[in-house]
Amino acid sequence: GLPAQVIVVTPNDPAARRKRPDTGHHLSGRDLLEASNYGDDTLRALGRLPGVATSDGSARMNVRGGNDDELMFILDGLELYEPFHLRDRQDFLSIIDSRTIGGLQFFGGGFPAEYGGRMSGVIEMDSLAPSDELKSGITVSTDFAGVVNQGSFFRDRGHWLVAGRRGNPSHLLDAVGADMRYETRYHDLFGSAGVDLSLATRLSFHFLTAHDKVEGPDGMPIGGSGRSESFQSEYDNNYAWVKLQSVWKPGWLSETQFSTGTLVQNRLGYSPSQSRLDDQRVTDILGLKQEFAFEGKRNFFRWGVDLKDLRAEYRYLAAPVDPGDGDDLLIYRQPSGQEYGLYFSDRIRVSHSLNIDVGVRWDRETYTAFEDETVSPRINLAYSPGSRSTLRAGWGYFHQPQKIHELQVEDGVGDFFPTQRSEHFTLGFDHGFRNGLELTVNAYRKNMTDLRPRYENLFDPFGFFPEADQDRVRIAPDRAEARGIEFLLGRPAGDRFSWWAGYTLASVEDEIDGDWIPRSWDQRHTLDLGLHFRLGESWNFGVTGSYHSGRPTTQMTAETAELPDGTLEIVPVLGPRNAERYPAFHSMDLRVDRIFPFRQMDFRLFLNITNIYGRRNICCVESFDYTVQPDGSVLVDPREVFGLPSLISFGLTWTF
Repeated sequence: GLPAQVIVVTPNDPAARRKRPDTGHHLSGRDLLEASNYGDDTLRALGRLPGVATSDGSARMNVRGGNDDELMFILDGLELYEPFHLRDRQDFLSIIDSRTIGGLQFFGGGFPAEYGGRMSGVIEMDSLAPSDELKSGITVSTDFAGVVNQGSFFRDRGHWLVAGRRGNPSHLLDAVGADMRYETRYHDLFGSAGVDLSLATRLSFHFLTAHDKVEGPDGMPIGGSGRSESFQSEYDNNYAWVKLQSVWKPGWLSETQFSTGTLVQNRLGYSPSQSRLDDQRVTDILGLKQEFAFEGKRNFFRWGVDLKDLRAEYRYLAAPVDPGDGDDLLIYRQPSGQEYGLYFSDRIRVSHSLNIDVGVRWDRETYTAFEDETVSPRINLAYSPGSRSTLRAGWGYFHQPQKIHELQVEDGVGDFFPTQRSEHFTLGFDHGFRNGLELTVNAYRKNMTDLRPRYENLFDPFGFFPEADQDRVRIAPDRAEARGIEFLLGRPAGDRFSWWAGYTLASVEDEIDGDWIPRSWDQRHTLDLGLHFRLGESWNFGVTGSYHSGRPTTQMTAETAELPDGTLEIVPVLGPRNAERYPAFHSMDLRVDRIFPFRQMDFRLFLNITNIYGRRNICCVESFDYTVQPDGSVLVDPREVFGLPSLISFGLTWTF
C-alpha cells in the first residue's frame, strides 16, 4: 500500500507509533541483520515475535493460530506468492535477502483495509534506501555467497540497488541428516532503480527472481524390489514491477503500480510409494494497482483498486507402485480469471488522545466456480490518555479465497473451494517507561468459518512425496477458534545494550463433528528472550532463546491379529488425532560480529551458532518399529526426528 508510515509518522519513533490504531511490529534492516538465526533469513527473524508459532525446520509461520498460508508477503508494494527457498525441504529459507531490506512492518491481525486476501497477517518489507555514494559488498559464508551493489546516477536524482546470492545448503542438510545423494541448489537476484522525475514525482523499477533445483540419484534400487528411486524438482519465482509515486499538492498523493509475475513448479520422481510422479504447474500474474491518499487536518483518507489477470496450468500424474492399490491419479486443469479488490479507509483524529481507523474493502474472484464476492468492514481505535500509554481495540472481517496457484491437485482435488472467513477481535495496551523500556500487551480472539479442507501428515511432513505417505489425512473443520494474550517487554534496539522478553498464552482448535481438536501447531505457552550488546564500534553480540509447549501429536499403538494360516500379523492402531503432546521445545542461538575498518572499507566477520547447548527437540516421527512381547502385546518404538542440532555457520562480508 501507500507508505502511510512515511506520510504520518516515523516508524522508529515509539511515541509516534503508539498513537496509531493498528498493532504492528516494526523491525529495521539492522535488526534483521543482527538477529540470531540460520542464514540471516528475513522471515526466520520474525519467528520470535509474540503470536508467531514456527518450526526451526521452516521459514513458514503460523500467526495467532492461522494456517501457514494465511500470511501476505509484500515487497516494495508488490504481493509475493510462495517466497521460499528449499521448497522440498520444508521451505527452510525465504527468497528475501536480508541485506536488501531497510525495514519491515509485521501485522499479526486487525490490519487495515488496504490489505486483502489473507486471514491472519501481513509482512510488508521495504528495500534498503540506496546511498548516493557508490558502495559494494561481497559476502562469503558457509551458507551462501552474495554480492550487493548500490549507487546513484543523474546527479544523485536516481539510485540503484542490486543484490544476488547463491546458496550452499549442503552444510545444513548434512547437519540435519538429509540424504546427501540428493543435490540441492538455489539462487536469487533482486534489483531496483528509481529516479526523481521532479520534486513531486518518482518513478522506480523492481525485479526479483529466485530458482531452486533438487536432483536425486537416478536408478538407485529400492531394497530388493528392483525398482529405482529418483527425484528432481525445479521452482522459479519471477517478478517485475514499476511504480509511479506522485505528490499532486500538499496532502494529496498517489501511487500507480504495474506488475507481472510467473511461478513455475516441476516435480518428477519415483519412490517406494509411487512408481511415478509428474507434477507440472505454471502460474502467470498480470497486475495493476492504483492507490490514493489525502491527509487533511483531522482525516487521513486512503482508497484504491487492485486488479489482477491470472492464468494457471496444472498437469499432475501419480501412479501407485502396485496396480492393485488403485488407478493412476491424473488431473489436468487450466483455470483463468481475474481478481478485483477495492478499499476505502479513513484514519480520523477525533482528538489529541483518540484516533480511529475505519475501513471497508470489496473483493471478487472469477477463476472459481463460485465467483465469490466479499465485503470486509474493519475498525481500529487508539486512545492515549497521556504521552506514554495507549489503549487499542479492533474488530473486522478478513476473507481469504483460494489463490489460483493453490489448487490441491497432489491430494486429488481438482476444484477450488469457497472463500474462507475470519473475524478478529483485538485489545491492546502500550506503555513507554521513563527509563526507556517499552511494554506491549495484546489480547485477541479469532473466529474462523467456511474453512476449506486441508491435508496433513500425522507424523512426518518431510520427504519429497508427502502426499503419498500413509500418514496423510484430510482435515475438514466446521469452524475454528484461536485466542490468546501476548506480552512483550524490552529496551528497543539502537542502544548499546538492548533486550526483550515475550510471553504468549494461546490456543487454537478446530471443531470437527462437534469435537474440539487442537491444531497441529497449537502452542499453549511460548517464551522468547533476546539481548544484544555492542562493545565499541567493533564488536556485536546477540543471544536469543525460545521455549514453547510441546505440539500435538497422535498416539500409535498396535495389536496382533491371527491370519488363516495361523501366523500373527501386527496391526497398527491410531489413537485420537492430536490427543497427545511432544516434549517441550527450547533452544538458544548466538550471533557474534567483529568489524575491521580499513580506510574506505569494512571487513565484518560473523559467527552464528544455532542451538548452543545441543537440545534434541523432537519435531516428528519418521517411522515405527514393532516388537511382539511374550504376553502377546506389541511394543511400539517410534523413530524420532529432531530439529536443528548445534550448527555453526560463519562468514566474511567485505564492504567497499
